Amino acid sequence: MIHVKKSKKKQIVLLSLLAAFIVILAAVLIINALSKEEDDGKDELVKPDINEELGESLYGNMAIAYPSFEADAIDIINVSNKNGDYTVYRNEKNELLIAYVDSYGNTKVYYPDIAAYDSQFKYDSLYSIEGDDGFGTISKLSYLCIAIQYLYFDERIPLADSAEERALQFEEYGLTSDVANTISFMYLTEDGKEVVHSVRIGSNLVTGGGYYYMVDDRPYVYSTNVNYLDYALCGFAAFINPRLVIEGLEEDNAFAPYLTTDFKEWVNTMYDKEGEEVKEDSTVIVYADTLLPLYTKPGHTVGEGERDDGYSSLGKGEITFDLADLKKNPAYARLVSSLIGKKVAEDEALSIEDHIILTLVSDSRWIEFEDKDSFTYSYEITAIEAILTDGEDIIAEGTPIVDGEGNLKSNLIKVTYNYKIDGEAANGLACHAVIDLSSTHFDGVREDISKLSIGTLDEADRVEVEIVYSTETAVKRTVEVIITEIVAVYDATEYTEKAIVDENSIVSYRYTYKIDGKENGVIYSTAVDLSKDTSETGQKIKAVLLGKSAAKDLKLSVYTSESYSEAFSDFSTYDISKISYFFTKELIASYRFVNSSERDPFYGESIYENTLENKYRIYAINASTCQSVSKVLGGIGDTTTVANGLIGLETLAVGLTPQVMKQYGLYAYTVYFEMPRGIIEVIGDDYDEDDISDYTWYSTMGFTLYVSEEQPDGTRFVGSDMYDIVAKVDGASFEFLDFSFTELWARKALMMFEVSDVTSLDLEFNMTDVYGSYDFDLEHKLLYIASNGKAYTNKDSVPEGAVVQGTFDRITVNVSESGDCIETELSRYMETKGYDSVSLTELYNHTVGNGGEAKVGNDTAGAAYFKTQISIMFMSTYEAYATEEEQEAALSGEYLMRMRFKLSAFEGGKSNQYSDYYYVYEFYRISDRRVMVRIYQEDDAGKMKGSSVSDFCLSTTSFKKIVNGYLGVLNGIEIDENDVYTDVK
Repeated sequence: MIHVKKSKKKQIVLLSLLAAFIVILAAVLIINALSKEEDDGKDELVKPDINEELGESLYGNMAIAYPSFEADAIDIINVSNKNGDYTVYRNEKNELLIAYVDSYGNTKVYYPDIAAYDSQFKYDSLYSIEGDDGFGTISKLSYLCIAIQYLYFDERIPLADSAEERALQFEEYGLTSDVANTISFMYLTEDGKEVVHSVRIGSNLVTGGGYYYMVDDRPYVYSTNVNYLDYALCGFAAFINPRLVIEGLEEDNAFAPYLTTDFKEWVNTMYDKEGEEVKEDSTVIVYADTLLPLYTKPGHTVGEGERDDGYSSLGKGEITFDLADLKKNPAYARLVSSLIGKKVAEDEALSIEDHIILTLVSDSRWIEFEDKDSFTYSYEITAIEAILTDGEDIIAEGTPIVDGEGNLKSNLIKVTYNYKIDGEAANGLACHAVIDLSSTHFDGVREDISKLSIGTLDEADRVEVEIVYSTETAVKRTVEVIITEIVAVYDATEYTEKAIVDENSIVSYRYTYKIDGKENGVIYSTAVDLSKDTSETGQKIKAVLLGKSAAKDLKLSVYTSESYSEAFSDFSTYDISKISYFFTKELIASYRFVNSSERDPFYGESIYENTLENKYRIYAINASTCQSVSKVLGGIGDTTTVANGLIGLETLAVGLTPQVMKQYGLYAYTVYFEMPRGIIEVIGDDYDEDDISDYTWYSTMGFTLYVSEEQPDGTRFVGSDMYDIVAKVDGASFEFLDFSFTELWARKALMMFEVSDVTSLDLEFNMTDVYGSYDFDLEHKLLYIASNGKAYTNKDSVPEGAVVQGTFDRITVNVSESGDCIETELSRYMETKGYDSVSLTELYNHTVGNGGEAKVGNDTAGAAYFKTQISIMFMSTYEAYATEEEQEAALSGEYLMRMRFKLSAFEGGKSNQYSDYYYVYEFYRISDRRVMVRIYQEDDAGKMKGSSVSDFCLSTTSFKKIVNGYLGVLNGIEIDENDVYTDVK
């Protein structure tokens, strides 16, 4: 039981809404109380029979089991029922909190991470709301308070005098100790007096509504036809709002989920059969006890959970280790190596020899040098506890620290010690630490320690170490903040986009940390208003950002902080008695929103960027899919534009322990969703209504969701790390989890870019009847067309009259190997003229222009039909998948055609991130009906970047249209987008 006692409490008037609700309720309940007529013929209400000596009273002409009180006077409610035990209590902020017993039997207060992460958080938002019943919405927790605040009764049934008869009554009314539910509570009267009541709740009335109950030790059974005691029979989870993702801030509105700063989806594979070996990069769940060193002052009394040997134990239970993440941190290298290859066990090992005992050096013991420049620490090592080798702790007593050749088995030794600071004893119980014998701090005693073995040391063998710590001699840890990307720069007053950061800028950026020179591998997103942030950290950020522009792949060091610690380090020791199970993760989809000014032209100005690092990174992402998924997670319904956040149907459990995760099958899928907070729309100086605006944000909030397979009733179970709950949701909302990347997330268009972004196109035919290599170089210029129909490249040369601004594309073709090329009008013309290269304008003038300039609209015919060819490829869509066997068979032969594109950033935009690479498409025959496409990137030297991908296929008809279009360009003829080259073999 948790008892929170207050010496002084201010009474708060009950909310008017709640009061109105109670009055109306009372009116409903007394409708049937009209009774006898007086002699004068008038009807009167019959006052119920109450016994004031028992503490009963009246409220609204209704009998209640004790005097009513204000709901805000309730300090604590203890509930014990068939659904578990929990305690509701009021904190100093007058908030109602709930303490519950988790799946391991530990009592915890429900205070999820969201309470700390969200500056707009209101604790009441955690509680489930009962549907609007005509009197307004009220939380279920408020109904629980009402149930005990106004404990109505209709009948008081005396208990029999004999024990046997009483036992029969208890059984009749469901009040035996094995079935009854109990609720006890304490409230404060107006004069500060504590009042405590206990209520035992029995079975339902025979009418089906209401309950039998007992109060305190009164020899009576009460009955009530009011159903508020339903809430006293609920499990703790019933009071918790099934919210999984927070709602967007008011200023975010519907933009919040759409502007997703990061999204990732994994499908997981569970391994829980005995004997299965832990795989690299898997997530492992172990059953273990965790021991921590307990540092105490002289005179310390051992408290609850503490041991008298200088250790505290977190208790035995399941612990989750994500090896893929932990391997990035050198401090966990020993843990990772100790678990890989170990086997799953169904039962806990009985012998300590079967355990994995592992100690990890954690936060060191920090020294503050604010008051003094130096401190003298005198250590006395009284025992050698363990030798920490790469994969395990050696703990067998009597084991020497050195091997047979006198070499240290490890530099890391766990020791027991006492110590003094400047001559004063500093510890009450024995202390424990890990020391690194390779450190210069142990130069004077390394040889003495090397002679020791594991076990308690005789007084003569104890080793004394004296270290004078200063900022020069203490162990130093450096933490460096590094900006990895400047996402965008905006004016802090006008919210317009800026090219360069100045003191009046809002800068959204991404950053990471380096700890002792090693990056932690995690990227964070935030924004800073340089015009307002006057903090010391803000000024350091400003100094780095001033004069910079938006860019990726940065390594801007913002600042470095330093901390100092002892040579005797803290640690955590894991006593792992079994590997419970493990699972592996496959990343299916990964994307983020990108502003219009930074979108990559290769992906057709897609508003979402594919951030996968696997072979699928080359595909454009399907924006419709991204938006629909973001809509689900942001809680935007079909009839609203407000981001309400994802809310489930009901809360099933609280506390995402491994036991709960497995019980609800939450290891099936993992989703990470990062929502921007505090969004600002930025409108440029030349804004047009058809433009897509840029946005920036001040911070982001990320949620990890753990999702089950779909259940037989069409629902799924979803766990949220920020709310620490499991909720049931409509399974249709999460159907996207059942599809692969190629089935759902990839945009199924052969290519997305515009011809204006192409700077070069290299083409190679490799078929029996169509062969040869051609290089197209594109030069894009602005063309001014006067009213007389003539085109000018210089605006000042245009005569007076109507002026139309258009695009002039000069496209030059080089024949790489003219002798080995199929004969076309291009090759014949080049041979006649003796040219090494020719512009398409000249070719089309030769073939269709009759000596004049062939024109199609504002373009020359050559440029126009080349654009038509790009359009044919733009409109070509993938129609099937190639199996692994088909891919392997296709790639064993020669490709039919190869295209290589080089793109530039679009007019007025930023340099796109792929401008240093070519995009390569190769086409392979699979069957008469399908042609497989292989896509990859390569540099100027022809070296492939990353890996290639070749899952999708085109129909042979689509491929023949592309071939036909190219041949039309090379022959200088008009291209029909529907024509198919029929002679492709």
